[in-house]
Amino acid sequence: MKILLFLTLTAFGCSNINTKVDNQYVIVGSYTENSGINTEKSKGIYLYKMNSKGVLTLLATSPATLNPSYIIVHQNKRWLYAVNEVEHGEISAFYIDTALRKITFINKVSSEGSNPCYITIDNTGKYIMAANYSSGNVGIFPISANGALLNACSIDIHTGNGPVQDRQAGPHAHMITQNNTGFIYSNDLGNDKILLYRFDTLKNKLISLPDAFKATPGSGPRQLIFHSHNKWAYSINELNGTIDAFNVNSDNGILTKMQSINTVTSDKNKVAGSADIHITPSGEYLYASNRNELNNIAMYSVDKLNGTLSLIGFIPSGGKTPRCFGIDESGSFVLIANQNSNEINTF
Repeated sequence: MKILLFLTLTAFGCSNINTKVDNQYVIVGSYTENSGINTEKSKGIYLYKMNSKGVLTLLATSPATLNPSYIIVHQNKRWLYAVNEVEHGEISAFYIDTALRKITFINKVSSEGSNPCYITIDNTGKYIMAANYSSGNVGIFPISANGALLNACSIDIHTGNGPVQDRQAGPHAHMITQNNTGFIYSNDLGNDKILLYRFDTLKNKLISLPDAFKATPGSGPRQLIFHSHNKWAYSINELNGTIDAFNVNSDNGILTKMQSINTVTSDKNKVAGSADIHITPSGEYLYASNRNELNNIAMYSVDKLNGTLSLIGFIPSGGKTPRCFGIDESGSFVLIANQNSNEINTF
């Protein structure tokens, strides 16, 4: 069966054997609308089992859901949440039953914006956080006791633009995440900022803080990740093909840039279209994906003392447009979702 546009990958394990995770489950999101690349359409969300050799076996698909392009599994490993990336944005909730090989729809709510492209869960497991790309806003959504989503309790609308006219005419919230000390960050590709928030749990409200990081004009911040010990953070910039490395102030959440490094070296004349970024469970290595003409993964080592990155090299993604990739819990495999060639390659 050919599946259209694999996008998001997330993995979780069920048992450990000889320090490696065996029988992990891999959840894959996709676009269901025909983009013109293929005539066959995806069904939505796919549940796979992955064995200790990295081989994937399809177990189940979700009930029909529109463009579940980014997904997240709850900390309890029973609930699954997906954005529905369409103009009238929605967020859908599902129940995962690995024993019965079944994904069951729970409910959906409005994302309170257009074309939501990112979703994650707060540290408490009580709230969903989502970013709406086209409308340039982020929202917080409570999770009820049975996993169902409630309507948004707080929305923040971004403002501003950037110098790249065809991509930065207005704000484009691309992600939202929370670090271990509770500060919330949102990368905005349209206004070249990483916005900073805290969340007032008594009022269920996002509080915008004045210390947003202003990235290089025209860089287009896309994704932000934190190192396991939380002193360092890394932001991948889609438009200029760079990664910014930061020191993170644990008291006020402020990001201070310590390095900017290219994801492109010998092919500097090619547009990187940088997309995804992840750190291995050991914290020793960082990977970033480049799309467009490059279709590769840039590999870096992380300095144990200061968190700076050193380029190791590049490896082809094995397909076209590696929009997202994931690292398994044991740190043994990287699974790359190649959007335009409709395949997952395991390294």
